[in-house]
Amino acid sequence: LLKGLEGQGLVEKEGDAYRLTPLSAHFLVEGKPGYLGGDTLAMLDYLPAWFELDRTLSTSTPYRDLGDAASAEAFFAPRVRDLFPLVHPVAKRTTALVPLKTHGTAPQVLDIGAGSAPWSAAFTLQYPSAHVTAIDLPKVVEQGRQQTDEMALTGRYTWIEADMETWQYPPLTYDLVILAHVCRFIGEGRAMTLLAKLVKSLHVG
Repeated sequence: LLKGLEGQGLVEKEGDAYRLTPLSAHFLVEGKPGYLGGDTLAMLDYLPAWFELDRTLSTSTPYRDLGDAASAEAFFAPRVRDLFPLVHPVAKRTTALVPLKTHGTAPQVLDIGAGSAPWSAAFTLQYPSAHVTAIDLPKVVEQGRQQTDEMALTGRYTWIEADMETWQYPPLTYDLVILAHVCRFIGEGRAMTLLAKLVKSLHVG
């Protein structure tokens, strides 16, 4: 087994013992910030969907409808923390390239379907005075709040437990609206309706 892991570059031999390679030590040790094992193990849950691909194609009915609020909440709540180390590094690089035009002293950010807040957290780190309103389903919000609390961002966030499609968005309020990994689950028609609401919640200009 160790020889096989060594061949894959996951461990390396040192004398008569084996140790993790730097890559494994960074990404595969549970409890470390960069741990990816949770998301990797979640792949096991995706296998039944692949086995049902023929039925999905022939009926146009998804194996798991993540556009349904109850299904989405049950699916994402146990997973969003595992997705954070995958998404947050990309978000941090993006925020460094995207200037945020503000209409006041504290930039107001709206994060829709926030999950564990990997995108909005990147903006709070880039803009120290920014405040985030993060919206997601109740069990997902519980996980997202834990993530931002651990990052010492508690006072920078207002978490709202709500359905993003029915919540009443205040007009002309936000400098930035984040809608990441959402539209593909709800379809074009519902996405266009949601985007029309979000546009009205942005400051003009």
